[in-house]
Amino acid sequence: MAEITTFTKGPSTNSVHKSSSESPIEDAARLKEMGYNQELVRALTKWTTFGVGFSMINVPGAIFTLLYFGLAAGGPQGILTAWPIVSFFSLLVALSLGEILSAYPTSGGLYYWAAQLAGPKHGAFAGWVTGWFTWIGLIGVSAGSAFAFAEILTALIYAAPTGITPLPHGQELSSLRYKFLCVGGCIFVLLSVAILNSFGIKRLHIASWLWIPFNLSVTIIISAAIPVGAAVKGLPTISLKDLYGIWHNSTGLPDSWAACIGVLMPCFLYVGHDAPAHMSEESKDAATSGSIAIVAAVLWGWFGWFTLWGVLSVIPPEDYYQLIYEPVTTVAGVDVWVRAVGGFGAVGLGILLLVVQWTTMVSALAAQARVTYAFARDNALPFSKLWSRLTTTSRIPMNALWLITILNILLILPVFGSLTAYSALASIGTVAQYIGYSVPIFLRVIHSRHFPVGKFHLG
Repeated sequence: MAEITTFTKGPSTNSVHKSSSESPIEDAARLKEMGYNQELVRALTKWTTFGVGFSMINVPGAIFTLLYFGLAAGGPQGILTAWPIVSFFSLLVALSLGEILSAYPTSGGLYYWAAQLAGPKHGAFAGWVTGWFTWIGLIGVSAGSAFAFAEILTALIYAAPTGITPLPHGQELSSLRYKFLCVGGCIFVLLSVAILNSFGIKRLHIASWLWIPFNLSVTIIISAAIPVGAAVKGLPTISLKDLYGIWHNSTGLPDSWAACIGVLMPCFLYVGHDAPAHMSEESKDAATSGSIAIVAAVLWGWFGWFTLWGVLSVIPPEDYYQLIYEPVTTVAGVDVWVRAVGGFGAVGLGILLLVVQWTTMVSALAAQARVTYAFARDNALPFSKLWSRLTTTSRIPMNALWLITILNILLILPVFGSLTAYSALASIGTVAQYIGYSVPIFLRVIHSRHFPVGKFHLG
């Protein structure tokens, strides 16, 4: 293994002491000032940079793949209470990250910011620690998102009226057939999004332009379909007031612990909202576009509360156990679709969600490839020269892209041993990412007098 050194190529951490009155600087010149040459291609506009962030906040993906998690750890009362609280604090995090991004618009993102804000004495250590938490967190999140895609795809095979008949009483979840379908779905989505990313940033720019209206429309359709379908079929519904009175804890832990665990469900939605920061060196007017994209994407996540309300209103409390431990289609969220809109309707909604989940994976892998490239550029990874190499034509970090693709596939393989892999990946990725968020924000607070003001500034 090559010797690991840190931040030998990057700029001196003294740049944190720059005057806050400097005028706006062109993207390439600002990047040069931070110690890097413009090597990537700037093709993303404000709209498409927002598209990257918007696709990361996958409201239906987070709700319908982790519904069982929230039902087990708090039920309606826990989820509906936690969602706005997590959303509020995530907005504060987004505003803070947006301000720091505006001052330091580089693909390194969190780890670079930590290195700069910690100052010359502790900069290398702060950057190294933050970088590894960020890198591990992104791998956990992207692998977890790939597994979520595979779970939905597999559930649709069982939900289709002409599909496979699952084994009763939750036995299908432990069958080798189910595990092969999930792993196969993971490998498919990871390879397909890696191939799209291999075509270069201009293809991602075109795709991101379309994602915003498409993902917005799909989220509204899926959110409305459940209460509307239930009303058409005459299914009983539960009022919002009554939902806030239903607490359910089947984790085996005390209620206080269950409430803490249940918070991870909305937290998982907001993990990765810093993706626009990692696309900074490929964004035009990066000091503004990335910051706005992060904040706007998090604001969109608030809509998830209304989606949750509609979903939970059609689930009788006596069905919680089956949805958590013995879902008929293998995914609790798909069971709810079948209940509300029937088998064919569930397949239709599932296909729409799969496309949205796929766009999330494209953005996640793109951001993770840039973090890997930037981290290697600063000699913080083994074999850094290999992972920081760019293609000569499209100027993308191809080696870094396929490195993380392979690592994500390897992380999925433990599914053959235990289906708790998704929960573990989602939890590890969420916690690691939030640690990565907290370090530069903390350093920003204690070094506030020396912070260089960017175009996006909170005052």
